[in-house]
Amino acid sequence: MKKHDTDFNSYSLLDFLDDPDFMAWVLTPTLETDLHWETVLNNYPASAENISAAKKLILSLSFSVDEMDAKELEEVWENITEETRVNKPKTRILPLWLKAASAAVLAGILLTAGLYFYTHRQIEVSTQYGQVKTIQLPDGSEVTLNANSTLQYAGNWDKKEIREVWIKGEAQFNVNHLHLRGPVKTGDRFVVHSQKVNIEVLGTSFNVNNRRGLEQVSLLSGKISLTGTSGNKPVIIMKPGEIVQYMNNEITLFKAADQVSEYISWSKGKLFFQNTTLSKVFQYLEDVHGYQVILKDPEIGNKKISGAFDSNNIRIMFSALSMALNINIKEDTSLHQLTVSY
Repeated sequence: MKKHDTDFNSYSLLDFLDDPDFMAWVLTPTLETDLHWETVLNNYPASAENISAAKKLILSLSFSVDEMDAKELEEVWENITEETRVNKPKTRILPLWLKAASAAVLAGILLTAGLYFYTHRQIEVSTQYGQVKTIQLPDGSEVTLNANSTLQYAGNWDKKEIREVWIKGEAQFNVNHLHLRGPVKTGDRFVVHSQKVNIEVLGTSFNVNNRRGLEQVSLLSGKISLTGTSGNKPVIIMKPGEIVQYMNNEITLFKAADQVSEYISWSKGKLFFQNTTLSKVFQYLEDVHGYQVILKDPEIGNKKISGAFDSNNIRIMFSALSMALNINIKEDTSLHQLTVSY
């Protein structure tokens, strides 16, 4: 068995599939191996998802070529020959050993193909209105996905290939830093594909939001580079506290550390507004919670608010906004609609 100092949290799905001790435990468990892998699960909880997936895959694709004796195998081949004999010329019967070998090779091909397509499958995670999810990527990086958003990535990442994800909506990324020293290898790179910009990082924390035609990247820590997906925009190197906005083919970079905190507050269950217009607040409610907002007077949207709210209890925010700005917010739950008036 593996030594006790093995870091199973760093194991990928393929690492478990390549581990002979793990394979032996799944196919022929014993009291000793059950105890060993139960200890692994307790000591390395981050490995639980990959262990479960690898175990299911092995059990679903496991096969045996020696459960049939020679007589049973010969009968199977005779039945196949009989079914295909009509209107076909006689052919030389293959030796029994060659048939068995062919069956083993075919089973091996099917297992290999199954493993390949399983590990290279594309995973898509989506959130509903008002829902936030935290996803752990194959390299241990963590993504907090905001409501009404979608994240796509490969089910397994080859250590020799670029780590890539695709985001639609809004997400905060905490990227696992793989590059330690020397030249940057291909597998060290991490690229987030937004709708109009590509964001490349080595290890950092940042927020991506692409809604209503506006692409916005807010950098919390580390360093990232941005390029437009059209390929005709210059590379932008961002530093902590900076925000880049891309809209109508125009890129704007500005430094606003306080606004970065505001833009990522949703991932911590809070909403921070600093001199924010109600129009932007209502846009947030439409994008994230799916409300249709009707302003009886357009001037209401120009009012501004500053403060912190609990994002998990929107109705308390409705009451606070009503009291602070002397407005009336009426909710129609059947239509999921807000009517705002004086």
